[in-house]
Amino acid sequence: MLPFKPTVIPAIPTSSPKSRTNDFVFPHPCDAQRPLFFVIDPVHILKCVRSNWLKTNDQCFWFPAFKPDETGQRQMLYAYFKTIKAAYGLECDQLLRYGYTVSRKAVSPSDIGKQNVQLALQVFSESGPNALRAIGAKHQLKHYEQTASFMETIVKRWKLST
Repeated sequence: MLPFKPTVIPAIPTSSPKSRTNDFVFPHPCDAQRPLFFVIDPVHILKCVRSNWLKTNDQCFWFPAFKPDETGQRQMLYAYFKTIKAAYGLECDQLLRYGYTVSRKAVSPSDIGKQNVQLALQVFSESGPNALRAIGAKHQLKHYEQTASFMETIVKRWKLST
């Protein structure tokens, strides 16, 4: 038996009138002093992740490993957007490409292009991580494995929310 009454908070909008709400702040089920804030716009989140990744000085995004290592510690991993650009540069003039979904506009978006979710989806496509691993191993690109892992995480989250 739970010490509190659980509340179901819809994270993905449905057509049910019971799940409709305009709030984005909800009470924490265990600690009333810690409100929960929800952003329920997956398109906006996807574009923000890609834009923030591009904005950093070295286009590096730090993220925690989901599985702890053998000592029980969670490692901080990093994903480099420059690795994606390098992979694209190696393949852009090829007829057959591993990263067939990625265009020049996706790896070097203009200010207007940063608002385009289709360009963000080119970077975070299902084939992207596998393509990066294949090209990275073949051409010894730096940090390709961690970058591919980050891309997989974003792709999984995207698929869950849409």
